[in-house]
Amino acid sequence: MKIAVVGGGFAGLAACARLAGDHQVTLLERRPLVGGARIAPRLLGRAPSLGALLSLVGAESERLVEPAPFSLAALSWGDRARLFKILAALVYPSARWPQASDFETVERWLDRVGQSEGARRALWRPLTLEALDEESTAASAKLLEATLRESLPARPASLGSWKEAALGLLRIGLSENFSERAARYLEQRGGRIVTAARVSAIRIVDHVARGVILDGETRVDADLVIAAVSPAALAPLLPDEARASERWCQGLARLGPALHRAGAEGERPGARTPFSGLLLAGAFVRTGLPANLESAARAAEQCAELARDDLPPEPEAPRPQPTGAFVPLGSLRRAAP
Repeated sequence: MKIAVVGGGFAGLAACARLAGDHQVTLLERRPLVGGARIAPRLLGRAPSLGALLSLVGAESERLVEPAPFSLAALSWGDRARLFKILAALVYPSARWPQASDFETVERWLDRVGQSEGARRALWRPLTLEALDEESTAASAKLLEATLRESLPARPASLGSWKEAALGLLRIGLSENFSERAARYLEQRGGRIVTAARVSAIRIVDHVARGVILDGETRVDADLVIAAVSPAALAPLLPDEARASERWCQGLARLGPALHRAGAEGERPGARTPFSGLLLAGAFVRTGLPANLESAARAAEQCAELARDDLPPEPEAPRPQPTGAFVPLGSLRRAAP
């Protein structure tokens, strides 16, 4: 299957790496080099999808993060004991300790789970800034909870689980650590990278993506298009009639940078779009996580799974025609009157 990936940042390279070898992948990047700006926020949990992606392309992951500068030592013994309430809400949610809602701010969630002002100043507010790049008075409690859950070991059972939490801050860029290796990985598996490629439109015919248009005139046909650009950059690439008729397109145009505020999670689009043959890749894709590198890596995995689902069926071998007087009932047709 021919796949065109629009955008050569981290998300586009991640999608290409997941699809390379199984399909004919062409990466189209408008800049002279692939790679992109660092995706914020920097705080990550265990990030299994990101680790698997780096391992796939042979990128180094050991120096990618440094331990997050948050310690329980700054908390009083009473505040440490109150962490049990958050641990219960994370691991064993119940009517008494329900999971956080996306429409609930971090501050309101901390009220509900009984965290003191001292614990908020020492731990929760700085952690929220690093995890969501938002103040705790506006940030989504659900996304902070998701970050915390990702950091815990598989079977957390006690307060000691917080000491084993794997929270880390990105400390190096990805240009030298990932982008070059991902590009080499793609090319070694028959993929193609086209830089200085200005995609002016995504071709959509009868609600099906058929490829892209470069510089307003050059047509690149594809069986599947993966848009790995920001929502603001994607909306102008869609046909006018699609933008006018699809509520999804209108919502995409309204999607702003404040993806981590309370109530914004439902506005993030999924990897699948209303158009057959058009998928989205990027940190902004709704994965249940903040719009960080782990979210972008998971969106790339979703694209790979959906691409396999959208593979064209194998053509059926011609059936041998029956001989003699026997005629299969399925071949009979009612004669026209």
